[in-house]
Amino acid sequence: MMPSSTFDDVCEKFGIIDGKCKRTSWLCFKFDFLPPSFFNHITAWFIRKYKPSKIDSGYALYRGICMLDIDESGCEKILVTMSTDIIALQVVSFSEQAEGFGSICSDIYSEVGQSIKDMKMRYKVKISFKLNFKCSNGDYNNDTFEYSTLKTTQEFYCRQHQTAHLSEQIYLPWMKAESPMDIMLRCQSLLVSRLSRDKNVFMCIPLTTSPTTVTSLCASSSYIVTRRTENVIKKITQVPKLLKKY
Repeated sequence: MMPSSTFDDVCEKFGIIDGKCKRTSWLCFKFDFLPPSFFNHITAWFIRKYKPSKIDSGYALYRGICMLDIDESGCEKILVTMSTDIIALQVVSFSEQAEGFGSICSDIYSEVGQSIKDMKMRYKVKISFKLNFKCSNGDYNNDTFEYSTLKTTQEFYCRQHQTAHLSEQIYLPWMKAESPMDIMLRCQSLLVSRLSRDKNVFMCIPLTTSPTTVTSLCASSSYIVTRRTENVIKKITQVPKLLKKY
């Protein structure tokens, strides 16, 4: 059984509270219901993926809190903790060379998100979550901000710090900024995957198509071409109805 410790004690042991490191915002998976056993599975996944950080008494693995090294240098670490309904992640860096976090955070988010989905299917657990965020030195337990809300406003008022934060500074470390080409390819990929079960068709949208046009096609209609007669382009309307079949 893992020993117990407080969040503040863990942070003090690593010099996080003293400002010896750079910290990302908190990425929070906020569940409707979070069984403690589910967090144990998440912790086990992290331990398999990353090396637990060392401390004088052993490793920084506690009940509901763990610290892990992202690479062999140990300069960049990930702090994983939980509360009643939240699994919260924060990346901290003690590096003197690295100016930012690069793609570390977005990669972790993608991997953890996929891991949660896999566990839900494997253990047949009917739970759902919403993405929330909290400022780097904020309390991840209280007054978190939903990602869907942050995406629609440039800044928000933080009651804990009694000041305003820029929304992008909170969520962008974790959510990779999409270029217009990324958006277009994602829309195409989504529709192709949804229609892939129909062996007679595939999506045919030129890569030069603007993101606005692609979005419009996703919402209303799309051009597809049959594999048997690739030179014949047929307009298929009411794509949303087609997608519902899959």
